[in-house]
Amino acid sequence: MIQLRTFQPEDAEKIISWVDSPLVFYQWCAGFLGTYPITAENLRQYYEKEGTDADYHVLTAFHEQGIFAHLTMRFLKEEPGTARIGFLILDTNLRGQGYGKKLMQEILKLAFSYDHIKQVTLGVFENNPRVKACYTACGFQEEKEKEPKTYPCMGEDWPFYDMKLSRTDWEKGCFS
Repeated sequence: MIQLRTFQPEDAEKIISWVDSPLVFYQWCAGFLGTYPITAENLRQYYEKEGTDADYHVLTAFHEQGIFAHLTMRFLKEEPGTARIGFLILDTNLRGQGYGKKLMQEILKLAFSYDHIKQVTLGVFENNPRVKACYTACGFQEEKEKEPKTYPCMGEDWPFYDMKLSRTDWEKGCFS
């Protein structure tokens, strides 16, 4: 059984252990958390500074074997009714086993438990097709009306796609 809870500072060591290369680091955070390699202290300090906003939730996912994923969820002031998922990372040893989809189902239950949330958005780099496929399988669609972004990562400009899932589509139940 997957559960979500508030990030605890002691989670940082485990979370950064999943960031095993510069590629994984930049796909995870686009450099917003600094430069590779990240330390547990860097992660804790970032959340101490950023995590004071009541609309910013730093979460850790766990099951019977312990923590296995991490993410943030923000309620966007600039887009009322929108929850934005970010910094989503899964334990390296669990990738490709269906945990991402199960985790996303729990995240969506949490996000849509807030009555004011009408859509959930997230982003994914073009060079991360497995993760994009997982998001698509969970019902997310590319936001065609938004101009594609790029982020400078590892000496290149990486294309980045915004994706969204509306409450209406989620409530149809075909993604659970």
